[in-house]
Order: sequence, then structure tokens, then C-alpha cells
Amino acid sequence: MKKEVLLSIIIGIILGFGIMGIGWINRSGGFSNLSQKTDVIPSVSPTPTTTQSIERTEKIQLSITKPENEIVVSQEKLDISGKTQPLATVVIIWEEGEDILVADEEGVFETQISLLGGPNEIEITAYGDNDDETKKILTITYSTAKF
Repeated sequence: MKKEVLLSIIIGIILGFGIMGIGWINRSGGFSNLSQKTDVIPSVSPTPTTTQSIERTEKIQLSITKPENEIVVSQEKLDISGKTQPLATVVIIWEEGEDILVADEEGVFETQISLLGGPNEIEITAYGDNDDETKKILTITYSTAKF
């Protein structure tokens, strides 16, 4: 009984590797292409054909005006503010929750969050009109120690 199970496992492994090898050979273009593999560089038009492609090449801007990264604070509540593209969606995620904001007509956003004692990682992501996104991560340490 043990011999039959062991034999079945070995045959299954051999068949599995055989099928994977055939798939790899077919994907790479057959046996004749194995020794003659060359990279093909597609031709690219020097000018974009639509204005949409121009907008997608630009990355949405995100600057955090408050607080500075890697600071130590002595208060649990923390004000976060920054600037991005006008009317962009801003998602702020931290260890205790998340907040979804929409920047105003000038691109300004602000909110307040609660920190945990010790280091807190705060992820701020701005999403633009064309599915562009920019992410910044702040590390803020909340300490109740007297300085």
C-alpha cells in the first residue's frame, strides 16, 4: 500500500514538471526560439495622440505642511494638513483608523487624528482625476515624557 502511494506521488510530480515544461516552451515560441531569443523593442510615437495620455504622465503632487516627518509630540491629537491637486481625494490611514477627505478648490486639506503612545505610521495618499496617486508616509512619535 505504501509503495503504491509513493509511486503515485512520484508519477504526479513527473507529470507536473512535464506539463510545466511544455507550457514554458509554448510560451517562449517553441524549441527553435530557445537559442535565438531576442528582445523586441516596440516603436513609440514621439508625440502623444491624445491629451489624456499627456495628463497620465504627470503625477499628482502632494505636500504635507503639518506636521513634519519624524517628530515627537506630547499631545494625543495631531492636526494634519497639506496641499495637492484641487478637488483631489485624500485618504489618511493610521493605526487607529482612516479618514477620507476631498481637497478644496485650491487643493488644501486638513484633518485631526488621535495617536497611540509610541511611534505612529501615518499613510497619506492623494488620488487625482486620472487615477494618478501619490503616497507619503509620516512617522510621528507620541510621548508623554517630560522634556
